[in-house]
Amino acid sequence: MSNHLSTLYQEQLIFSMEVTMADLQRQDTVKKLDQLTNIQYFSLVNHTTNDQEWHELLTAGQVLQMETKHPLLLHVPAGAIGESQIKQKLIELQESQLDHLLVMRGDRVAATVNYQSAVSLLKDISKSEFDFDLGATINPNKITTIGLPALLSEIDTKIAAGAEFLITQIFFDLGLFKQLQQALKQRHPKVPLIAGIFPVMTVKQGRWIENNLRQKLPLALTSGLTPLPADLQLKKYWCGWLKELLLSGPAGIHFFSGIDIDFVKELMNIIY
Repeated sequence: MSNHLSTLYQEQLIFSMEVTMADLQRQDTVKKLDQLTNIQYFSLVNHTTNDQEWHELLTAGQVLQMETKHPLLLHVPAGAIGESQIKQKLIELQESQLDHLLVMRGDRVAATVNYQSAVSLLKDISKSEFDFDLGATINPNKITTIGLPALLSEIDTKIAAGAEFLITQIFFDLGLFKQLQQALKQRHPKVPLIAGIFPVMTVKQGRWIENNLRQKLPLALTSGLTPLPADLQLKKYWCGWLKELLLSGPAGIHFFSGIDIDFVKELMNIIY
């Protein structure tokens, strides 16, 4: 691939969509993704635990990139890569033409031989001989726990390590995003900030968010959650939320996996 995503974000508002290996096993996924005509790129989540799964991921990434004719952002958790493996992994990524990477800490507790942080992995990738487009994740919800100055310090470290663009973790408080956005515009004006969003529609999704991400959902949202993602009032809620987010001028919108693709299409139609 040739275009760096960080450059694209400077030129226009970018929309992206995350998919998983499980998504790709469903026959209609790529067909539905192709209907999202205003999505500029897709991303593929990496939850590999061994070399076989790693190579399956690379193959799936290549195929998805070829079938959709869109760049692919590959998620690379630090805990999934051993420090002694890094050069070989980078060679394999380059040979697979997967050179857009979102580097993160990861959900699992890494073995001691693996990278212990996204920062250390970012540093080693950025100083390699390969030209990778590097992004990192940030969590605007931390403003309420550690404070904005401490969060900005974390971001400074990731940018210094090689991150060229930032994608937020899931958030529901638009005020927190706007605080972070304003601070970053002053501190790192050339680093794009992408809003990672998950328009929760069902009771199951809401419980997952609260149990796994320890996030409290807004009462206006939880009171309307239903077993199936078809409630018109909820769709209206998310359309209004997204429109307000867009007014803040984010560099991009990133839809997380688990969102009904048809609903993403509805949201995109409203935006355009």
